[in-house]
Amino acid sequence: MRQEMLVGVMVAAVLGAGAAGYWMGHHRFRTDSSDRPSTQATHAAHASRTDTEHDSARKVLYWRDPMVPGSRFDKPGKSPFMDMPLEPVYADEQAPGTVSVDPDRTRSLGIRMGTVKKSVLSRHLRAVGSIAFDEHRLEVVQARVDGYVERLHLRAPLDRVRRGEPLADLVAPQWFEAEQEYLALLGAQSPGAQSLREAARQRLVVLGVPEPAIRLIETTRTASRITRIAAPLDGVVTELGVRQGSAFLPGTNLFRINGTRVVWADARTPEEKMAMVRVGSRVEANATGWPGIAFGGRVVALLPEVDPQTRTLGARVRL
Repeated sequence: MRQEMLVGVMVAAVLGAGAAGYWMGHHRFRTDSSDRPSTQATHAAHASRTDTEHDSARKVLYWRDPMVPGSRFDKPGKSPFMDMPLEPVYADEQAPGTVSVDPDRTRSLGIRMGTVKKSVLSRHLRAVGSIAFDEHRLEVVQARVDGYVERLHLRAPLDRVRRGEPLADLVAPQWFEAEQEYLALLGAQSPGAQSLREAARQRLVVLGVPEPAIRLIETTRTASRITRIAAPLDGVVTELGVRQGSAFLPGTNLFRINGTRVVWADARTPEEKMAMVRVGSRVEANATGWPGIAFGGRVVALLPEVDPQTRTLGARVRL
């Protein structure tokens, strides 16, 4: 019985000491709190002063209304659009509407930055073609009277000739007769001689006498049995219709000459890619026989015929 009473007294003493300690500590904390400002308030005031000092050191570009992004004002105040103060925009801030992405996120997304440039996009098409003569640069030397070849200055087809270079010396009786008639009228002084001379000269032109031969008659006042035929342009002789000593009839093609200053290239283009080709498109051609040399030209025509085997169309290129 006495042992149980002793334990109860000890428990009561411990509880009393704990209550007294709690009361003294709480009373001291309240006293300290009332005597000095709190640490949190001190830190907040310090942070506010620091931000104000920092903002005053930053350069203000303009003030804006956050609700109207396009607005700009030279001085602070209230927004004329909304009843709210204007916000400053500092020089070290990025412009409104700018989107920024974290560098780590940029690398993970595979984003690459570059400079935007304005340019013209062009498509290129490669095709295989063949070279042909320009049919617009074709001259046919044809006989309008009968005669024979006294001398042939060319020996084989595809010989190169220059403009004015002699091709052949011909003997044509009708030419010689018309030349003598014109020569007789050159010295006539009668009133109607002028019109007769013009008629005689025109007859020589109709019979096919070359203009240099007519001028030679007017200069030398002589008619020649042999008339020389000259090349009308620079090129190659693609057809040689006579041989030396051979006779010819009216309508015979004596020579066929193709110019070579300009040629055609027939570029075979796949049917499904013809939409990329336009008349006037620029072309750069390369030939196996001239490696490293580029020939410039333009598309002059799109041929309507489709090759049934290769399903390609021809684009005529003028080189």
